Amino acid sequence: MSKSRLLELDGIRGIAALVVVFFHFLFQYNRIYEHEFLIPDFFKYGYYGVHLFFMVSGFVIFWSLSNCGRPFDFIWSRFSRLYPVYWSAVLFTFFFVSAFGLEGRESYWSDVIINFTMLQGFFGVPHVDGVYWTLTLELAFYFWMFIFLITGQLKRVEYWLVLWVGTATVLTYYKLGLTIPSFVSNFFLLKYIEMFVAGICFYKIWNKEAKFITYILISLTIIAVFAEYPSDIATGLLVLYCLFYFSVTSRLTILSSKLFTYLGAISYSLYLIHQNVGYILLNYAYSMNIPMIIAIPFILLFCITVASLLNKFIEVPGSRYCRNIYKNSFRLQHFADRFQLKALRASTRSK
Repeated sequence: MSKSRLLELDGIRGIAALVVVFFHFLFQYNRIYEHEFLIPDFFKYGYYGVHLFFMVSGFVIFWSLSNCGRPFDFIWSRFSRLYPVYWSAVLFTFFFVSAFGLEGRESYWSDVIINFTMLQGFFGVPHVDGVYWTLTLELAFYFWMFIFLITGQLKRVEYWLVLWVGTATVLTYYKLGLTIPSFVSNFFLLKYIEMFVAGICFYKIWNKEAKFITYILISLTIIAVFAEYPSDIATGLLVLYCLFYFSVTSRLTILSSKLFTYLGAISYSLYLIHQNVGYILLNYAYSMNIPMIIAIPFILLFCITVASLLNKFIEVPGSRYCRNIYKNSFRLQHFADRFQLKALRASTRSK
């Protein structure tokens, strides 16, 4: 089994991206603007494609941390992976909405600047595109995993996560009469920590590092899911657990096919640009009396094409360029070494 690439994981990304796209083009568009045809309630479950993305993040980030040479290497690798194409998608969406209009979803330059940080959710600044709310949670997850790294707690992480999942479940399900501000809930991932943690557990299973506590932890996340969600949604999320397990144990090789892995490769770019752009094009199709059976496939193809171009000309080369800057910069390398020394001292004190 190759430890350098897990093609089935790319396939899962591709499925998650398509599920979210169809959720927005069908169910969510119908809720906001109304389609002229009946949308089955089944499509509302597409919202939980983001939960699948969170599971992938848990898997990938812990994989990255396990192979991290220095703490600052992790920070730069995440920056290189996320930000260059994200900035491009923010600008593309901003100009597209500004040019063609989408009532209630317009942004100002001040919003764009704050959105460039990816932290707008913590500042109460509107997202240039609504789907960016998940990126705020991703950054919060990276932050906490980074804390585990620099404090030397990665080997004990499962014990900490048992406490985290248990606390989050109590606070979100039983509530205890507390009103938790949204930024606090987001920062501590109270509503979604189970998905990230499940991804970490699946990584350990895949990498043959799973211990008894690993299976206790993943069982706890399943209990939390059934405690926090209605039974139909919880059952659907359990199906995602099964999909993930069968994928990382090489029992769903269809996910490693070229179609799914290609969609997985462009999934981040597709996720970033599809929603507001898709809504504008759907509105235009209705104004031109274009049948939706024709319009929706063409709009999907348009978004996939834009995502492919972003992936080819921004995402991949941008990430490579940032990594090369880091690799060849004496100052950054010196800073990384000093940061590692401080982290080692902090880790020693924590023990």
